[in-house]
Amino acid sequence: MSWWSSIPRRQKTGGTSSAEQTASRTKRSRSKEAVSKRNLQAKTTQVQVISEKSSKRASKRKTSRTRRLDVDKLVEEVYDSMCALLSLTSDLNIPREVSKQIIREIVEMIASEYSSRPSADTILKKAKRNLPALFEHTVSRLLELLKKPTPQQLEYIILHGSKSLIPEVEKLYKLAMSYERHDLIDQLKYTWNTHGPKGMVECPKCGFNAITPDNSCYVCGYVVTEEYIKKALGFDEKFELYVKTASVAELNETLRYGYVLVSEKGVYYPRSQRARTENPILYSIHLNRSEISKIVEEINSRDLQV
Repeated sequence: MSWWSSIPRRQKTGGTSSAEQTASRTKRSRSKEAVSKRNLQAKTTQVQVISEKSSKRASKRKTSRTRRLDVDKLVEEVYDSMCALLSLTSDLNIPREVSKQIIREIVEMIASEYSSRPSADTILKKAKRNLPALFEHTVSRLLELLKKPTPQQLEYIILHGSKSLIPEVEKLYKLAMSYERHDLIDQLKYTWNTHGPKGMVECPKCGFNAITPDNSCYVCGYVVTEEYIKKALGFDEKFELYVKTASVAELNETLRYGYVLVSEKGVYYPRSQRARTENPILYSIHLNRSEISKIVEEINSRDLQV
């Protein structure tokens, strides 16, 4: 290969011609213009998007502010009528900010069901149709907002609270006891026994059906013995039926664990799934010697071996 063939063509021809240089510059210029145009379009689109987002946020803020003003106006329009409807009378001495907050919540709940602003009459009519639920809401909020209800406020709470009293029954019982309002305790007991958990043994101290599986009263804290629970649930008869109807495997398991489960419905072996399905409350009863002997005798009387 000669030295001439190794030299680049540009050097051979003496460099780029004037026409070529002009064409190159024109091409670069057009390319820059295209890039600038694309950048301008992108920036314009970005500005439009930002503008649209800002507009939407402003619109939302305006809508939210308008709706808040509408609710405030509705609350003022229905406040007195709603207080009368909910029996929030002046003798209860409930702070206005508390009652107003509760009524505002009710108005917001009702108004949220309508696409446009409802009238005051519409709000009140809807409230009348749902009065029991509104009483429960009012009582639950009073329990949260009032640090220590007065005797009059406590009376209102217990008389109108219904199911909303259940989570606070211990607190309400102690408060009624401190005010020596036994009439309110009787009402609270009725509400608990009606709406509270089913299948619980009655407490010998407070009279509420509130003995828990750990043998203590959920309401007053009194602790009872297993013998008390056995008597309250008629354990002896239920146990006799259990011994006769349980399988040998279940009886053997009962002997191994040394206790049975008992409820209003009957006696069950310790790991019984049916017991947990059928009963909301189960009590554990440890077997005495006499009860163990009955199980052993029953097993021995069967054809199957122990």
